[in-house]
Amino acid sequence: MIFRREDLSSLNVGRLDLSENSEFLQLAAMRIPDQISFPAHTHLDRRPSFDSLRAQEAWVVISGIVQVDYYDGDDSFQQSFQLLPGDVSVTFYGGHGYSINKGEALVYEFKSGPYEGKELDKRVYGEK
Repeated sequence: MIFRREDLSSLNVGRLDLSENSEFLQLAAMRIPDQISFPAHTHLDRRPSFDSLRAQEAWVVISGIVQVDYYDGDDSFQQSFQLLPGDVSVTFYGGHGYSINKGEALVYEFKSGPYEGKELDKRVYGEK
């Protein structure tokens, strides 16, 4: 999924969930008015209610231009997008590749965890 900064410009005050509740990576956009605060809180430890876990990943572009290439579940190339500052790329299923082809980029990466090493986390296309 690609969410462009301008796609969210019409978001009224409030929260828009950008991922389904069933996804491992939860993502929402929030437009928060002045003088609003969120109570201090902690998230509870709990036992997972699922049998398998797939890492899902999001990149938020802070500065620069990033190209993302998406692949389907069969490793077939699907489509490329140019991400600009404020854009976010989310990979729920299939594969992805990122490249910075002009200048420097600053991104935030969010990924579901825990990370238990490359062997359990990913397969790089072309590696045996």
